[in-house]
Amino acid sequence: MLGERSSRIAITGTFNLNTMMINDHLVQWIDTEEFNLADLAKIIGVDGEHKVKARMTLEVVEELCDICHKPTTGDKLCEKCGRPICDECAKTNSRGRYCPVCLDLLEQHAP
Repeated sequence: MLGERSSRIAITGTFNLNTMMINDHLVQWIDTEEFNLADLAKIIGVDGEHKVKARMTLEVVEELCDICHKPTTGDKLCEKCGRPICDECAKTNSRGRYCPVCLDLLEQHAP
């Protein structure tokens, strides 16, 4: 057994909830972006011989929209410049979600 120890590891990433129906049973699982959950487990000491009890605290990250300055979740980003853009200010097309400036630039340079 690993000795008693306490360490804090801070990571920031996006969690995605996936849902699938298999034989009339709902199956759900979580995927992560920006980091790999298996790599995190290795960092805290999980391996083939050891299990680790860990406490995870999840915090929903909110950032201010670059246009109207309303709080928005951290996954609402412009696909070109990466700035946070709320649903009301975001412009979407068939290729993705953009801030108004980037969408205008993309449309000007479109063939």
